[in-house]
Amino acid sequence: MELSIQIILFAYCTTDYDELNVWHKKDGRIAFYLSGYSAFFHLPPITTFKTSLCLTWESRTGLAAFWVDGRRSTYQLYKPGHTIRPKGTVLLGQDFVGEVTDLNMWDYVLPRSQIQLNVNVIVVDDD
Repeated sequence: MELSIQIILFAYCTTDYDELNVWHKKDGRIAFYLSGYSAFFHLPPITTFKTSLCLTWESRTGLAAFWVDGRRSTYQLYKPGHTIRPKGTVLLGQDFVGEVTDLNMWDYVLPRSQIQLNVNVIVVDDD
C-alpha cells in the first residue's frame, strides 16, 4: 500500500535521543529504529480494519520481528547488545489518523502463544 506520507506509529524518546521508533514508510514498509539506523520489514498491508501489530526485539541477541494479527514476520538481526535508555517519553500515533485501542509493553520477549493470546487468535502454520 503506497502512502502519501510517512507515519510515526510509535516513538520512545529521552531528552537526548530518539531511542525507539516504529514508522510506516511511504512505500508500505515498516521501519524499526533504535537510536539511529533502521531495520525494514515487509509486512501484510495495515488497513483501516482492526489490525494487531506487535514488535518483539531482544537486546541480548538482537532478534527482531513484527507480528501482524498473530503471524510473525521473518526475524532480523538488529543491534544485538543495544540498551534502551530509561526515563523516556512514549509518543503514540504522532502522525496517525485512526484509533488505537490497546497498547501493551513488556521488558522481555513474549512467546508466540502469549502474543497470539493477546490478539485472541490461534494461528497454525509451518514455523
